[in-house]
Amino acid sequence: MKKINLKVNLDAKKLKEKMGLKDGIDGKNGIDGKTPIIDTDKLATEASTRAVESLKPLIPTLQQLEQNIPILGNEIRDSLELLQGDDRLDKDAIRGLDDYEEISRLARQPKITKQIMGGGGAKSLQQVTDIGDTTTKTITVGGLITNGGIIGKITTVTDTYIILGTDETIVGNKASPFTMTLPVTIIGTKYVIKNKGVGAITIEGNGIDLVNGNLNQILYSWEGATFQCDASGSWITY
Repeated sequence: MKKINLKVNLDAKKLKEKMGLKDGIDGKNGIDGKTPIIDTDKLATEASTRAVESLKPLIPTLQQLEQNIPILGNEIRDSLELLQGDDRLDKDAIRGLDDYEEISRLARQPKITKQIMGGGGAKSLQQVTDIGDTTTKTITVGGLITNGGIIGKITTVTDTYIILGTDETIVGNKASPFTMTLPVTIIGTKYVIKNKGVGAITIEGNGIDLVNGNLNQILYSWEGATFQCDASGSWITY
């Protein structure tokens, strides 16, 4: 805190004239002198008035304070940090502090977990993130690690097969025709099916479930399609 040394310039003669003070009378020939009558209240008021007038030029204006705040920022911060107990500022008195706390909380989180749809349902994807860091990160999907991409699950079958909820890409490889059956419909679930063999693969829905409005879809040699559930009991391909 900056100390201000205040010096009040009081001219005795002018002060006496302004207050109407008279000198006392000295004693003479055995007669007592007269003590001057001084109005102490008036004297105190006059002294206070002059003190305020001397102090006014030292008090900065609002404009001066606004100009000096950026310059005195560190000193103001250090002074606020020294406050104790009830003298400390409440966070509500500082605009934007709630937003800062939320940003700070997010910055301290080492991981962000997202949900992605895999072959038969949601899989957990964890990616380490640092604010301001643009380097390639390693992500983990279903226990498999990759840099910059996702390693999906591939299942190769050579005979009749009932697709599982954990499957993602199914590759059929058989010289003669055979059948694959899709699982119970869950909206949004999708599978990629590819025929790598010579025999045609008939893709059927579960029970009375339909594929593109039909009971089945046939994939011939080297044909493939993505099967996705768009509604209860219905699959579409693309």
